[in-house]
Order: sequence, then C-alpha cells, then structure tokens
Amino acid sequence: MGWLSRSFCVAVAALVTAACGPSVALSPVEPEQVELYVENDPPSDEYKVIKRIEERVLEEGPDARYPARPVLLERARARAAELGADALIIEEIVLNQFDPLGRVTILRAVAVYFPSRHPELANTGEILVAD
Repeated sequence: MGWLSRSFCVAVAALVTAACGPSVALSPVEPEQVELYVENDPPSDEYKVIKRIEERVLEEGPDARYPARPVLLERARARAAELGADALIIEEIVLNQFDPLGRVTILRAVAVYFPSRHPELANTGEILVAD
C-alpha cells in the first residue's frame, strides 16, 4: 500500500471517529431502578435504545418455573440494569411456544436510556454494550 493510500485510510478513520464521537458506557443500576413500560404505552420522554433483550422460561419439565411472567420480568429487568438502562419497554410476551425441552414463554423487550437523565452523554457517540 502506497503512502497516499495509507494517508487516505488514516484520514477516513479520523473523520469517522470525529463524526461518531467517542463511545461511552452507562454504569449499572439496581434492577428496581429500571422502569417498566409496554410497547403500546411507551415512555413520554425521548429515549434511545441500548439493546434488545429476550428471555425464555421453561414452563414444563424438571426445571420449570411457573408462573413464568414474574420470572421473565425479573430476569429482563436485571439484564437491563446491568446495561445501565433507565427503562425496559416490553414488546411482547409469547405464551406456550414449543421448544425441544418443553413449553416455554418468551419475553421480548428493549433496554433504553433517557438522554435527559444523562447530560454527560450529550454529544457523544454510541453506547458501548457488553454482550
């Protein structure tokens, strides 16, 4: 690679970094601090999605947990709290899905944060999320 190509790549990388801003990570919170919403009644404040969350609970078999909904909500809220989310928006709870291990209930949600509560994130790039 010639000096011109190398210089061009460095310039493009610098522009992309400057345009996106630095990445930041939210600090974990207690699960009780994560507000719960449903998709058809979302938060009124502006929010940004951190990560999609899916939880499953086996309702039949030796490891079954019933009723599943409280368990699903507790697990999803705990995962959102680890991400530093302000809220969890429940998109759906799917009942009685069949899995090779038995009948499962699935919760799908998104962990979000409210920019108005995090002025330190103004003018920053993406939120870093550990998988």
